[in-house]
Amino acid sequence: MRCPLAALLIAALIAPAAQACAQGAAKPAYVVQAEHNYRRAREGLKAAQGALARVQQEEARLGSRAMRLRRQWIEPAKLWQAKLAARRRLAFARQTVNQSLVALNDARDAARLARVGPLPQPEPLSTRFWWF
Repeated sequence: MRCPLAALLIAALIAPAAQACAQGAAKPAYVVQAEHNYRRAREGLKAAQGALARVQQEEARLGSRAMRLRRQWIEPAKLWQAKLAARRRLAFARQTVNQSLVALNDARDAARLARVGPLPQPEPLSTRFWWF
């Protein structure tokens, strides 16, 4: 009794995933690759944002401790270098996300053109004015 019920549940869970794969298979490989690149770039951006946030938290922790103990805050060189490196990584990640988004849009446009066909060309503008 349990085996047919388990098989039914497994089939019900796998069917939507198989349908999603079938829809994904309809996309050209270059669109799928561009989407993958964009997702990876977004993940890299989130990681860079998290790293910068951790460095800033460390700076705040050390700064408040230094102010409490010595009444002055002189930023350590290693912390300054880590913050600078984190900002550079964040800027690079933002640039990568923008570039991958442009590549994704180009791939989607090419796939759309292949599927639908080129847009009709507009009529050439007349050199004569409407009142002539």
